[in-house]
Amino acid sequence: MTVKIPRLTGFCPGVKAAEKRIFSETENSPQKKHSVIGMMINNRKYIEYLNENNILTIESEDNIPDGSTLFIRTHGIDRETQSRLSQNYNLIDLTCRNVKRVQEIIKIHSDKGQTIIITGKKSHPEVTGLKSYGSEVFVIETPEELENFLSNLKIDGTAFNPASVSGIFITSQTTGSRTLFESAIEKIRSRWPELTVESFNSICPVTEKKENEALEIQQEVDISFVIGDPLSSNAKKLYRRLSESGRKTFFIQDVEELKKLDIDFSGLESALVVSSASTPDFVEKKVVDYLLLK
Repeated sequence: MTVKIPRLTGFCPGVKAAEKRIFSETENSPQKKHSVIGMMINNRKYIEYLNENNILTIESEDNIPDGSTLFIRTHGIDRETQSRLSQNYNLIDLTCRNVKRVQEIIKIHSDKGQTIIITGKKSHPEVTGLKSYGSEVFVIETPEELENFLSNLKIDGTAFNPASVSGIFITSQTTGSRTLFESAIEKIRSRWPELTVESFNSICPVTEKKENEALEIQQEVDISFVIGDPLSSNAKKLYRRLSESGRKTFFIQDVEELKKLDIDFSGLESALVVSSASTPDFVEKKVVDYLLLK
């Protein structure tokens, strides 16, 4: 079987930079303890890999080893936690530069008295961090929530008073839906024409380019595989876009999951393999090697 792989498959530049930094630190100081506060990326196979290389993933501050060099995950963390940890540990910030920029921009607009609206997944660690840089922040996760906000001026029980703000600033989770982001801008401007409504397109261009390239290749193959962890928002978004084409598409975490699908490959001559921005290349390689033998 022929296997086609998009040029931008796998780790995005932010994750590549974080990986380079974290292993540089461990190689330069092998005698020190190294820990990441939260999952560095949303991929459990990669977290296992870090652990095998003596880089621990710490979910609670209470479990951070004494004297540990502590890394901030690529999604970032909330501002208060980062400030507190920096006082007690050698703290190295691996937050994606795109996410870091959004954090800074949110703070600027919040300091101007604007209400912040973020389109994205409320429970995602990136969004949790972004929220901490604003004073009044609303997160809109779905088109239905957007309509409810416009009608009832409320999200998750918190009311919005347009008369009390100097304006609205809208941005997105970097792996969020462009459709929802653009819809929020259009509908909020229409709903409150008297307010200044500013926006910043923070959606990662690399992720979108990968999706578009994969969609083009998908038209040339018999079957497609998206590799990622269900924990990953960008992996699920990538799969959703490819599956919407109506062509035969599967979401898998690794080669073992692929084998369990028990696919009949007879008559199939070509396959697309594309990995999410949080899928390590060693996971993709095993999938590709397996398919090449079919």
